[in-house]
Amino acid sequence: MSEIMIYLSFPVDDDGFFRRECPFCCKEFKVLLEREELTDLSEKGIDSFMLEGEKEETNLNESESSETEFTCPYCGQRAPINSWWTQEQLTYAKKTIAKIVNENLIRLLKTLQWSSSGMDSIRFEGKV
Repeated sequence: MSEIMIYLSFPVDDDGFFRRECPFCCKEFKVLLEREELTDLSEKGIDSFMLEGEKEETNLNESESSETEFTCPYCGQRAPINSWWTQEQLTYAKKTIAKIVNENLIRLLKTLQWSSSGMDSIRFEGKV
């Protein structure tokens, strides 16, 4: 079985700010990220799209924010850095991933050799 690596690039505005959305109050805000932070999000961020909808209660009295957390400037809640995708970013990622999966699935199906004595069914598993 082969693995497909997908890297997405996300736009920043003219001043280099990147949009985020609080997973608690759903308000959007902008953050200024270093180039390597944005690259890290695009390389490792794909897995975080699978976490959409999972909201964890966060105790604000715990230790200060770490490098792996953001704090909402509106409601003050903290959450892991991979929880702050905007709805537009989630839609873009899901459409891009679905397109790549479909293209590869079609390519795979075209390469299969079908015979009358061959397999009657085929099974695919995956998460999108």
